[in-house]
Amino acid sequence: MVYLRIELQPLYRLPSSNAIAFTIRAYLLSLEDIVPNPAWTKHLKPDLGRWKRREQRREIDP
Repeated sequence: MVYLRIELQPLYRLPSSNAIAFTIRAYLLSLEDIVPNPAWTKHLKPDLGRWKRREQRREIDP
């Protein structure tokens, strides 16, 4: 199974100290969950499978 990991890394300036807070939010979704939703799939690049090395994974796990 192939998963898509998305990270959001916002910076927040704290008003009282003027310091910067850095947070990370990670989302992990299987492509099987994404494909049925056309609103999400229109944002995927056509070569995502190649980027995720889909061809190599097929040889190992058909």
